[in-house]
Amino acid sequence: MSQKTNKPVPRTPDADFIDDDIARRLFEEAYEDQMNGFIAEARILYQRSINHYPSAPAYTYMAWLVAQEHKFEDAIELCKKAIELDPAFGNAYNDIGAYYIELEDFDNAMINLSHALKAKKHHTKAFVYFNLGKVNEHYENFANAIACYQKCLELSPGFQPATDKVEELQRGLQ
Repeated sequence: MSQKTNKPVPRTPDADFIDDDIARRLFEEAYEDQMNGFIAEARILYQRSINHYPSAPAYTYMAWLVAQEHKFEDAIELCKKAIELDPAFGNAYNDIGAYYIELEDFDNAMINLSHALKAKKHHTKAFVYFNLGKVNEHYENFANAIACYQKCLELSPGFQPATDKVEELQRGLQ
């Protein structure tokens, strides 16, 4: 039997939003496994974290795993559980918005992304602006889409997908 080896993974600051030490440690182990491709192990650890002490980050990151299997409706339900626990946790709203984009439900995406912008607990809103750019693109509001992608780059310089979108849209407007 081969032993799993984890590469060092930068700590996610979302762990700071978990008030229980054991649940936080389980969450951090799950995140490290997820980033190293050990998805089954990550799922078990997120669930153990939730079982020990339910938290918005654990539900939101579990939703991320579920979404990677293209089970977007299930991922949305997990994020809703996160919001029930902590309505100020912005990642859950952003992720719901992203899942609605995948489902091509842009109205619900916009509603949740707007909540994400207002949320008090959010380490980076760059992804919110990136997702808002996608919604604005869908509605062919290209000037707003560019502004959202540029705001994303202001918050997360060098985020290549946003750079690509700005360049693509600016070329299209010429």
